[in-house]
Amino acid sequence: PGLPMWDVSRKGEFPPERFTSYTQIYNFPSLSWGANNWSLNWTDRREYRDDFSVTAGNHLWKFGGAYLSLTSPEEQPNNSGTWNFTSDQPFNPSDPASFANLRGASQFTASFPPLNRKMLNHWIQGYVQDEWRPLSNLTLDLGLRYDNQYHSFNHNLDLTLVPRLAELVGDPKTRADNNNIGPRAGVAWDVRGDGRSVVRAAYGLYYQYLMQGGLRPELTALRQTNISIRNPTYPDPYGGKEAITFASTAPPNVSITDHDIRNAKAEDVNVGFSRELRQNMAIHFDGVYTDITDMAQTANINTPLDPVTGVRPRPTWGRIIQLQAGGEHKYKALFVRLEKRYTNRYQYLVSYTLAKQDNTGAGTNPLITDFYNPGSDWGPGSADRRHAFVGSGSILLPYDISLGAVWTLRSTMPFSARAGIDLNADGSTVNGQHTDYVPGTTRNQGNRISNADLLSKVNAFRAATRDATHPNGYAPLTDSQFDTNGINRMDVRVSKSFPLSGSRKVELIAQVFNLFGHDNLIYLGGLGWQENALSNSFGKIQTSQPRQQGELAVRVVF
Repeated sequence: PGLPMWDVSRKGEFPPERFTSYTQIYNFPSLSWGANNWSLNWTDRREYRDDFSVTAGNHLWKFGGAYLSLTSPEEQPNNSGTWNFTSDQPFNPSDPASFANLRGASQFTASFPPLNRKMLNHWIQGYVQDEWRPLSNLTLDLGLRYDNQYHSFNHNLDLTLVPRLAELVGDPKTRADNNNIGPRAGVAWDVRGDGRSVVRAAYGLYYQYLMQGGLRPELTALRQTNISIRNPTYPDPYGGKEAITFASTAPPNVSITDHDIRNAKAEDVNVGFSRELRQNMAIHFDGVYTDITDMAQTANINTPLDPVTGVRPRPTWGRIIQLQAGGEHKYKALFVRLEKRYTNRYQYLVSYTLAKQDNTGAGTNPLITDFYNPGSDWGPGSADRRHAFVGSGSILLPYDISLGAVWTLRSTMPFSARAGIDLNADGSTVNGQHTDYVPGTTRNQGNRISNADLLSKVNAFRAATRDATHPNGYAPLTDSQFDTNGINRMDVRVSKSFPLSGSRKVELIAQVFNLFGHDNLIYLGGLGWQENALSNSFGKIQTSQPRQQGELAVRVVF
């Protein structure tokens, strides 16, 4: 905070004065402090598209295509130094001397120099679809789509600048995923031809655009030095040497792209039934199943075979983070909805969802936690909520006063037990913290298996862990501190309109959010459960929705 933005007209320039005010980063189990990474990035986008529709008898044909070109000249920032510590400790940001008293540094990372790079991306699309009504009460949708990210998987990587990289990546110009053909089919059947009972079903095969964030690091591999030191000497990780001198004696760390990279593929099936119960009231049932394969993820393919010796399969290389297409996500759900349309001055909608999602990781390009045991990452999705209920309605009271309310109930999401230290010696971190699971646990077992069983494994791990700040191990925790983030919220709104001249009117509005003041703990800004098992706040959520909020408003419509 307080640092000026770099002059945009000088993008791509890296003079020393640009970085003089930046600090190193200090990551503790419960806090991160320091300068953020910086960069000036922009994209030139060109899009050529045309779509057509033609009606012929009982057929409605739609077809079209597009070509998109995205060119992104970007800056690749450097990292002046990031420290990871195994335990929380006090320090004073206004007193640099206080940093010298920190203990228990588990990892140090840095990168230099800053560089420029250019991302190139091309996207070819085409589709044809026929909406056909062979009978008055039957509609069929049949379609076919093609997607191709043409020459977009770092085809422009120039290996003549970094010839050593060829032994890891092969020939980037031969990377391709050219068979992304997606059939689509749907049916809607008015069972009795009276519009009161409708059956729906659909199937589709879809392909996901490969996000460029995972491809970026390969363009600077070996052009930018990346340092990662386990159990470094603090505060001098280089042992008295200059950073460049130290790096020249260490195996290089690189990020690369798997030669077999491809677009993620999703198969989706939907089946539904709607029935009019009486005039202005209907009930709906829908089932959904989605299976996404070949999802982008990353893996340290040079993880030591033995974490004690730390010897890597490729000893002349350090960490090799590879972008792969091996992730999976499965989602299945049942939706039930009862709807009363607006008549007799009131309306309401009641819906319930029973859902389950399992996947191999959350976020963009999640890192495989243990390269030799990838199955430990398969588990409930981080956004998995098994049950959700939403009831809403409104009524027009005397004097044309409108009263409305929405009641939302959702069950809790899961969380993981992370070790907070590098158990497999792969040097991998996410948000400054080591990702390894507490021994005996797998991903997102918190609030899914017995929390007492999870806690027993966490406490056994805490008792066995020794470091500079806890020579006798960490004290046990109780599961009473494990938070849930279920939602129980009632929002109420009252409004009254007053007509003005012509079509103008003024509306008075009063609203109360979370009327009954329930504490709804939530993810906020990417923060949720404290998953570091060595933190005394393990299992707790530090962010919440407001307990109650009120709002008064005046709206003029003209």
